[in-house]
Amino acid sequence: MAGLIKKRRIYYIQFVNSRNTPSRRLISLGTSRKVSARGKFFKLEDAYKDGLFDPWIDDASVILNGRSSHDVGYVEASENFIKQKERNHRSENTIRTYREVLSLLRRRIDKRLRLSSITPSQIESFVYDSSISKATQFKRFGHLRTFFRFCVRERYIKRSPLARVEVPDKPHKLPKAITRTESDL
Repeated sequence: MAGLIKKRRIYYIQFVNSRNTPSRRLISLGTSRKVSARGKFFKLEDAYKDGLFDPWIDDASVILNGRSSHDVGYVEASENFIKQKERNHRSENTIRTYREVLSLLRRRIDKRLRLSSITPSQIESFVYDSSISKATQFKRFGHLRTFFRFCVRERYIKRSPLARVEVPDKPHKLPKAITRTESDL
């Protein structure tokens, strides 16, 4: 199962499972205090026993910091994202566009869906909708890329579903025509 180990004044938790490669996984608890280490040890061990944490795959800090990707829904994450953009003083047009894109995606997926359950195929069908222009496809992709980067940074999800979606072609803009008065200059 798991054991508490002290190396060079820092405590670690060691998980052992012969079915995994390597069979031992050592994770720093980031403390030299035994009382603090024991609290973190029990938190990780309980999460492991309950199937909420796999030390060979998952990030221990997600469990230790009290935030799990399993309990963050799409609606909550999108609201937090918009609030952060407002705090960063983004323009009203930018925020309106983010809201629009996230709202349209929410209509395509189940709004009760967890972020970790959103698939690349759902994103791809939303971005590459045949009823919209290439410019809109490109805009949707860019806004969703920013949103999912925020979600990864906030540890709502481990990996963006956009990682497996190809970037749409950038639309080609025609040069702006000049007027007769401009050509006479």
